[in-house]
Amino acid sequence: RAEEKVNEEDDVICQVCFDGKSTELNPILMCDRCNMAIHQRCYGVVKIPEGSFFCSRCEYLNVFPKKRQKIIFGRTCCRICGKKDGALKRASGGAWVHLFCAHWTSGVRILNVIQMTNIKLPDAISSSKEPCPPCSICDKSCGPVLCCNHDGCAVKYHPYCAWYAGQYMT
Repeated sequence: RAEEKVNEEDDVICQVCFDGKSTELNPILMCDRCNMAIHQRCYGVVKIPEGSFFCSRCEYLNVFPKKRQKIIFGRTCCRICGKKDGALKRASGGAWVHLFCAHWTSGVRILNVIQMTNIKLPDAISSSKEPCPPCSICDKSCGPVLCCNHDGCAVKYHPYCAWYAGQYMT
């Protein structure tokens, strides 16, 4: 296998894996609309477009008139953690989820791991009818939470919240 050249000039990190290493075989791409940074493979970009690159959410928003785009953007958040920023992909049923949250949440299935699409949410998440315990970090009950694996710890949190709070996740 050929050695990859690493581009360390950029000061951005992928919003899926939270690594900033950009290589020729897996470059970090920036959405031309929202400036979100993602690795090509982490986000499932099979072929880098010649012109502008848009993340899934911005690509979805681009088909609407400008006024409507702001309204839809304000309502577009992760079904798991409720946060609006980050690497979102559309799941079956129309919900949006962070790929990071999808990887960490039990029962979520990414059926097309090449394009990181065809994301299936368990009924409890997609229907949002069952109440969820609140996240100990953001204090919201908007989606399922993980339980700490440390013996005797009962802390519950959203994956995205834990990462940004500096929690160690294994």
